[in-house]
Amino acid sequence: MADRQTTQLLDSMRRGMPFEFTTKMSMTKRLATLVCVAELFGYRYAGVRQEIFSIKLVFTPDPSPQAQARAAQYWPYAPRIPEIPQQVLELNKKRVLFDLSSKAALLKRLPIIGIALLLASLRLLGSLGDSPGLALGYVCFLAALAGLGVWINFARHKRAAAHLEAAGFVRHESSPGQVSFLPPGSLPPAQWHEPQQYGPGRQHGYAQQPYGGPQPPYPAPQPQPYAQQPQQPQPYAQQPPAQPPYVQQPPAQPPYGHQPYGGQPPQ
Repeated sequence: MADRQTTQLLDSMRRGMPFEFTTKMSMTKRLATLVCVAELFGYRYAGVRQEIFSIKLVFTPDPSPQAQARAAQYWPYAPRIPEIPQQVLELNKKRVLFDLSSKAALLKRLPIIGIALLLASLRLLGSLGDSPGLALGYVCFLAALAGLGVWINFARHKRAAAHLEAAGFVRHESSPGQVSFLPPGSLPPAQWHEPQQYGPGRQHGYAQQPYGGPQPPYPAPQPQPYAQQPQQPQPYAQQPPAQPPYVQQPPAQPPYGHQPYGGQPPQ
């Protein structure tokens, strides 16, 4: 059964419109799990933005036939979530990590890092005012630690890009400095066509992908072993009419025999 956060994600997807899903600071695995859930129910991951104390995942309806087939199978069982394949989860972890460790995302975090270093330096200078050399050493240590964090961030960014390229994802630059990876066979965001109507139980109008194109690395939807198929109500078997608790007796005979018409009266 889905948890509270996943239930909120499903409620947002029922509207059938692009949306931003806000979550608190979470691990990359948790964010990738939300992306996998959205892909199971007919949505596609369109990016992530890190705010000061929260993270926003961007989702748009996916009009591809593969996504429509998955959504048609899994929506009747919502909010039950099937088991997510480990390979798909790892790929989405790399996609989220690539976006969170990009240069644009790092530039948004630099003011926070700078303020934190400034406050830590002022506190050290206040407590070690009699030892300016020691205080300066601590400040240099904090600056080196921040530089090491930036280097680790870019190293993870490069490893995630290499992993996605090896898996067949396509590098796409929507604007200068804004780079993302698209699943194999998907169209660039500028060519996405929103479905006219979307959601469980509705008719969809979407652009078909060209035949023979590469398929995304997601498995075809499989029936879930734990989900029970809805049963059709069986008509009640017509019961035979109940027997009366007694046997109807024939009418009592008079104490004398019934004489036919025209017979002789008794003597």
